[in-house]
Amino acid sequence: MTKTKITSNSRRRSGNVGLMIPMYVFTILFVALPILYLFLLSFLQRAQVWGVDFTFTLDNYKRILEPLYLDTFWQSLKLAFTATFFVALIGYPYGYFMAKMNAVWKRRMLLLIMIPFCTAGFLSFAAMVYWIRS
Repeated sequence: MTKTKITSNSRRRSGNVGLMIPMYVFTILFVALPILYLFLLSFLQRAQVWGVDFTFTLDNYKRILEPLYLDTFWQSLKLAFTATFFVALIGYPYGYFMAKMNAVWKRRMLLLIMIPFCTAGFLSFAAMVYWIRS
């Protein structure tokens, strides 16, 4: 009879799988199920007052070809491509030069990138302090 030896790598892998389960549960609950729900709702009719009427229809997909929706899609695509172009135009050179800098300047430049993401939090905090004091 041979004994199997459990190595540290197999323990580490099983521990990593256990840590990934909450991520999968979260993704299924808050990403996959809402998308599936919206997809199923797209085949139902709108009720007279509120909610949906549970009768199958393809009219919602026929309405996509109406000029109002086509214009909205076109405007959204133009905005997406314009934003992508300018982000690439600014971001790639910035990243290239940042990669060539020494560690001190990299931290400073990274701070410049992070400041806009923090301003919303700072402004809401300042507004809350002002609201509480008044």
